[in-house]
Amino acid sequence: TVVPIIIVSVLFYFTARDESKLLELSDKPAHTINVVGYQWSWGFNYIEKVEGQPAPAGNEVPKELDAIPDKFQKDFPADATGVYDAGIPGTRNPQNGNPGPTLWLPKGEKVRFVLTSRDVIHSFWVVPFLMKQDVIPGHTNVFEVTPNREGTFMGK
Repeated sequence: TVVPIIIVSVLFYFTARDESKLLELSDKPAHTINVVGYQWSWGFNYIEKVEGQPAPAGNEVPKELDAIPDKFQKDFPADATGVYDAGIPGTRNPQNGNPGPTLWLPKGEKVRFVLTSRDVIHSFWVVPFLMKQDVIPGHTNVFEVTPNREGTFMGK
């Protein structure tokens, strides 16, 4: 029994070490996207300053971002108005015709994903990122990536 316990302990150590490195967050990411899981699809809230839209009054947060805890809202841009883009199975990417939600990202800039869900357990997976996170109602998961190419990314 001692040898298997040692083996499991060593594997646990390396897993915990690597997982904490992968989930490490920067102080201020260049972009923040709230990914909202709902039945059969995703919605993307691109949290950015949008020309032509007034900044929220005081510390008011757009209603689409209500599910995000305050500790993650502190890293939002001060004048962010948010853009909501719902990806549903019936929509298609205008560039390549792929179905469903399409993620639009810049190259070489750190992007933070804040994963929330109102009512369903879901998994957020973008294949090129080699990262899959579960989304559970009432629990917020966060991770960051820096895309190495500009463009669109299809979610699974």
